[in-house]
Amino acid sequence: MNLSAWDLFVDLGFISLLLVAGTIIRAKARWVQNLFLPASIIAGILGLALGPNGIGLIPFTDQIGTYPGILIAVIFGAIPIATQSVKFKEIAGRVGSMWSYSQMIMLAMWGVGLLFSLLLLNNVWGDLNLGFGLLLAAGFIGGHGTAAAVGDAFAKQGWEEGLSLAMTSATIGVICSIVVGLAFIKYYSKKGETNYLARFEDLPRELRTGLIPPEKRTSTKMDTVSSIAVDPLVLHVALVTIIALGGYYLSELGQTLLPSVTIPAFSLAFLVGLA
Repeated sequence: MNLSAWDLFVDLGFISLLLVAGTIIRAKARWVQNLFLPASIIAGILGLALGPNGIGLIPFTDQIGTYPGILIAVIFGAIPIATQSVKFKEIAGRVGSMWSYSQMIMLAMWGVGLLFSLLLLNNVWGDLNLGFGLLLAAGFIGGHGTAAAVGDAFAKQGWEEGLSLAMTSATIGVICSIVVGLAFIKYYSKKGETNYLARFEDLPRELRTGLIPPEKRTSTKMDTVSSIAVDPLVLHVALVTIIALGGYYLSELGQTLLPSVTIPAFSLAFLVGLA
């Protein structure tokens, strides 16, 4: 279908409505608070149930699945300009061991998943795409944004189902990490073996409901330009969008120069943000 500006507006409106609904549910439903599900996940579950793949109550366009690939480029483009510069020697001593451990786990998930697929699954289902094993790590390590980018890269190479499978992997990964992870936390907090919690119920109310009481609220806005010239928020949105746009065009250029290789826009947006 041809996507008009009003179609995009309707998609954005219903996404916003679902996000607000997810925030309210998180604030009011005690069992949801116990699961610690973020409002965005709740909104996604509602969207799946009420959207075209559910009962069809929400008229999302057929482009709804392309938005995560765009938004992850925006996020990665914003990271370099929003992060304070630190000296490598100072941070290496503090997080070096943790970084090494996480990199080992990450490489193991990418590599083992791919080898498992190539050596076993592809021998059982001969028509399975050779990159199937990468979808596990794409979802479990990167989340929906990375899964969207990796799935989009597969789609450009002719494997259209890769995007849906990657997003499914990401959804399962997020739910498992929250539900199973919290089960471990609750179990060991009751045994008194956690460092920061004596009991899980001792968490502050704002962490359970997501609503910060008035006496604990802090300002999150810093004006860098005068609003008489341009609104500061609009200016920063423009800067981040320019960076993400640069990543997109670099990705398209790479696709033109090397048709058999697809570099996700989000990784190139990160480099543009660094520049």
